[in-house]
Amino acid sequence: MAWAIAEKGVDYKERPVKIGVIQLAEFSLEVAERFVRQAVEDCPDVVVLPEIGCGQEPQDLERSAIVQTMQDYARRGRMHIVLNVIEANGPRTFNTTLILGRDGTVVGRYRKVHIPLPTERDRKQDGGDGFPAFELDFGRVGIEVCFDNYFPESVRCLALQGAEIIFFPHQEHYCWNEVEHIEILSRARAIENVLYMVPCGPTAAEDGPFGRTAVIDPTGKYVLQLPPREEGYGSTIVDLGLVERVLIDMPREKKPPSMRTQMLVDKSQRPLWGRRRPEAYSL
Repeated sequence: MAWAIAEKGVDYKERPVKIGVIQLAEFSLEVAERFVRQAVEDCPDVVVLPEIGCGQEPQDLERSAIVQTMQDYARRGRMHIVLNVIEANGPRTFNTTLILGRDGTVVGRYRKVHIPLPTERDRKQDGGDGFPAFELDFGRVGIEVCFDNYFPESVRCLALQGAEIIFFPHQEHYCWNEVEHIEILSRARAIENVLYMVPCGPTAAEDGPFGRTAVIDPTGKYVLQLPPREEGYGSTIVDLGLVERVLIDMPREKKPPSMRTQMLVDKSQRPLWGRRRPEAYSL
């Protein structure tokens, strides 16, 4: 078995989306604003900030200066902003990612499900209980945050809801045993779910290890990478139509089904196409 990219037919319509990412060495609203202003000038469809990229102070989301500032930039740039903050909710806190619409309104909210570190638990930080997908004007998207990516179920739940892009704010700036986990796992999630992954995190540590700030296509290739030791903003235009053009190249089939269909659709729903076997996955 191999994979291939289907040719663009005469009726093919590209689905271009301009994605911006911001990589930070220092997490504060003031620093983040410098690069968001660049994004406003660049006019992406969406710009992604790192995990707690505007600071760690818990925010009442209804009164948050961080949220209100970014809502203003979203309106000015007519762009979506993926913004991660610590949400204050009475005595509890959540690691929460908002998607701001082009008019500044909140059009998506996700609470990080997997809480890994004692420091997060000591703050009484609770985990969310699901992976919602969101319909934006350019396509269907999902969010995961940092440790979520170590669990393949996270992205699979979103892909099964039709997500074509996963925004992935994180704070991984190190390797374990000299293995760059963020790079390996992000590319794997893109390949196994046939979608775009957008990891967005901090600059590299001085000793070399780092997480990626990038855009990865459904074949696992980088279409954008920011230099690991430099703060900055970058953007690229991708074609969401590629999600359905990645094929499992099967001999004897003139028009083989897309890889995404085979990977995500239950065979009982489309007996000739889907190859998932949920009845075998009970564990």
